[in-house]
Amino acid sequence: MGGGASITDGDTEEFSVTYNYGSDNNISQASVTFGEFYNRRHEFTEEFTYQNGYMISDVLNDTLVWELFDQDRWGNVTENRDYQGGTQYTYNDYGNMLYMNRHDNYMVSETYAYDIQTGNMISKNGIPLTYDSMNQLTGYGDCTYSYDTKGNITNQPHVGEFSYNGFKIDDMNIQGHLTLDGDLRISYYKAIERPKSIENDRFKAEFYYDGNGDRIMMKVYEKISGTPTLSFTRYYFAPNAEMTADSHGHYRYLYYAGNDAYTAPAVMVTDENRCSSIYQITRDNIGSVLVYANANGDHYENSYTPWGIRSCGAGNYTCFYNPGQEPGYGPFFRTYTGHEDLWMFGLINANARLYSPYLGRFVSPDPLLNSEGGPLDYNPYIYARNNPYKYIDKNGEFPWLLFGAALGAGFNIWQNSDNIHCFGDALFYGFAGAGAGSLGGWIGPSAAVSLGLGATGAIAGSVAGAITGYISSTIGGTLNAAYSGDFSKFSLGSIFTQTAFSAAIGGIMGGIDAVSKNTNFFTGGIKEELFGACYCSTCNSSGFSLGESTITGTYVGTVDGVPVFETKKFGSVIKKQADGYYHFRGITIPKRGIIVAQGAYSSGKDIGTALVQHEFGHILQCRMYGSYAYYHIIAPESMANCIYSNAMGNQAIHDNFWTETWANYLSKEFFGSKYVGGPDYPAINISSWNRFRMEVARTCGVISGWRGLLQW
Repeated sequence: MGGGASITDGDTEEFSVTYNYGSDNNISQASVTFGEFYNRRHEFTEEFTYQNGYMISDVLNDTLVWELFDQDRWGNVTENRDYQGGTQYTYNDYGNMLYMNRHDNYMVSETYAYDIQTGNMISKNGIPLTYDSMNQLTGYGDCTYSYDTKGNITNQPHVGEFSYNGFKIDDMNIQGHLTLDGDLRISYYKAIERPKSIENDRFKAEFYYDGNGDRIMMKVYEKISGTPTLSFTRYYFAPNAEMTADSHGHYRYLYYAGNDAYTAPAVMVTDENRCSSIYQITRDNIGSVLVYANANGDHYENSYTPWGIRSCGAGNYTCFYNPGQEPGYGPFFRTYTGHEDLWMFGLINANARLYSPYLGRFVSPDPLLNSEGGPLDYNPYIYARNNPYKYIDKNGEFPWLLFGAALGAGFNIWQNSDNIHCFGDALFYGFAGAGAGSLGGWIGPSAAVSLGLGATGAIAGSVAGAITGYISSTIGGTLNAAYSGDFSKFSLGSIFTQTAFSAAIGGIMGGIDAVSKNTNFFTGGIKEELFGACYCSTCNSSGFSLGESTITGTYVGTVDGVPVFETKKFGSVIKKQADGYYHFRGITIPKRGIIVAQGAYSSGKDIGTALVQHEFGHILQCRMYGSYAYYHIIAPESMANCIYSNAMGNQAIHDNFWTETWANYLSKEFFGSKYVGGPDYPAINISSWNRFRMEVARTCGVISGWRGLLQW
């Protein structure tokens, strides 16, 4: 079976790839074509080999660029090989990389240590790291970092100190050996919140995007005698294909093997004469490029400070280069976390945003604020929650604050257009609407969750949108009338119009968000087969009988990236039953998430949080030993014991069963001081016998077809 995909720029170059599939429906071959125009056509193939559904080799243009050599018991790759050499890795029980060693002509190694309770890296290559109560990086070796109450970084050791007006830098005190351009001029496409251009005294760059907001082209101009002259144009054909054309007629095509520019093990570089060279890429634990080299001896090495400044050598975090004075990049222009390095501005192009490693923050705002995070997520310029070794980049989900602000501002200006006589009037109505809309955008989603509608889906979105519109229209209308003295626009009709419009838009947003989470478009819910680890407290009357095969739940949020769903069928931690007790249950299905009683996650009550944390312990069991061991030992034994303890009327039987006490133990280790499980959640580590059984099951999961080993 074959399929194809093509991306074409009709005026310049073309990139196309046709995929061929094997009998197992995995891609077996990619046939790639570069340079259809200007008579520079270049063709090559990439071939993939699979075993038991997993890719085990990648051959690019008849050159081995990646081959699986060994894995650990959790499925992490512990050694891979290629035509130049190979790389070895080790991981802890939580999937954190502890060691990386590249062995070829250009050897490089890295070591890491972590706090398993917070997930923070506490040592890199022997250099200690420290953090504050907000998990912001405060120390790296002898360097210390500080922040204001809004999360703005106020000092970068060996760079300078910064002061702020709100979220924006107000003043910089830069150390004498550095030259930072504090006069960068940046413009934006307001509709998609993307950088449009950036300019300093020497260079200017222009950015172009498609209808989805993905970048497709960048033009860089060098100012000669003050006049911008085109230096080069870069095309982004696909996540794994790029091309740069300079003003002298030279072309450079880049094809990333196996994946995109952020994870590819190798890149093939081809010039306008069809001369190709394959560079193997060595990355650290967060995807930063450390070394890339080809078979001809051409190699390039990088090292970085915690915030991504290219330093003078590995471990040398006090010596680094001025912006624009770094050593050559060669043909591969990606560095920190795999992002594109804009050396001429001292910035990193992080797709939707521009990031300054010297400032440790974005210089353009994040277009989507994370509505499911903490206080630091509402600073639009903050980078990685000020924890650059734990997080790489932020993704905003369901941006109700921005939605409310934009909706309120636009609607308010439109409604009062005949009262706007000067720029000051427009400014007032815009800010009044934005402020009222932001308040509604903050209250609306919380109200939808509290009503049991969940955090996603068209229905929840409509309710949240309606509340957002209602609050925006009433508060905004009051402010408008007080400002203009005209009360004619403040009517039930105007309130209804904005509320209905907000509900419609919110419903569309909620539905799209639900689909992105693989839940029902309208309800944000799921219907799952019940086969997982179970917990049941005072399991009397919740409208659900143990032994039922399916359950429907509503999405309410995540725990460490794991979706959480709530359902009344599993009882409630909000309302006590007639006997004076809460009746609630939970079940963990690692392939889908955690399903718990109503309010267990959304209410914030300790009794519910303890249940969610317990269920997350089952997720940790699956992460440690894999899904095969989980579904062949943990899930059936936990469910059977839960049914048995319920039949016997003795909850303590299940509370003290090994699958549950071990889940509590892992959860307590993971959450640390935030763990709220008490006597009802006894925490005991796994026994030697059960550990042996889990090890055997894990091995069976790796060796396909050995399921009979578990039939004791």
